[in-house]
Amino acid sequence: MTLRVGYLSRTQASSIDFPHPVELIDLETDTVEGLRDALLAGHIDIAVHADANLPLDPQFVQAIAHRENPQDAFCGPTDYRGLPHGARVGTDSANRAAQLKHFRSDLVPTEVAGDLEERLAHIGDGLDGIIVSRAELTWHGLTIGQDLPYEVMVPVAGQGALAVEALATSADVLAGIEDSVARMEMVAEQTFAAELGVLPSSPVGVLARSTGKTVALHARFLGDGTKVEIRRSSSNPLTLATDLAAEFVRRGVRP
Repeated sequence: MTLRVGYLSRTQASSIDFPHPVELIDLETDTVEGLRDALLAGHIDIAVHADANLPLDPQFVQAIAHRENPQDAFCGPTDYRGLPHGARVGTDSANRAAQLKHFRSDLVPTEVAGDLEERLAHIGDGLDGIIVSRAELTWHGLTIGQDLPYEVMVPVAGQGALAVEALATSADVLAGIEDSVARMEMVAEQTFAAELGVLPSSPVGVLARSTGKTVALHARFLGDGTKVEIRRSSSNPLTLATDLAAEFVRRGVRP
């Protein structure tokens, strides 16, 4: 049986190694809600998107596919360490902007919008470079840019992960897609973000890396002249994330 797969990004859907034959269907929607409406209407069997942090209605079930490299990447004509004084660096994230200023206070984070091609086009045209996720570059078949070490940039929760959803009544179509390591990482990152109340506008980065048995969680807050950064590990991602979020609150973090 061929399964019908709806997506927000064809390159993301194409990156998944589905265990069954699939037909990729462009629903011409740019929202997860549009994908879920198509599932409910029976137009597709599976939905793929990169917003794994969104709440999941009981009508749906979700698998987490293999996770791409979650690092952020700098794209520009120079090494990110050699940017000129006062360089303008494009970003679409409050977290990236805050960490750029922490890395070098003279850098000027500049909001840039649009799809990947449109953002890359600003390099040399008002911007000295931009920061995007390595996963986004990979999904577009691009190997450009420099991966930023986590000492410079801790990504937002869920970066690089793809959510694969189906109706709860048809959960069997997701068999063979779930990646247990990616799931452990997502549980830790999502729980931390939810417990702390992280918003898209919050200058908070959090990254979990798992061996499949243990999880190492690295979180950083940069706001109001304050930096809080903690690394911890555990075999229980839920408890680890809950305790780490509580420690951030104890240290006065209110994102």
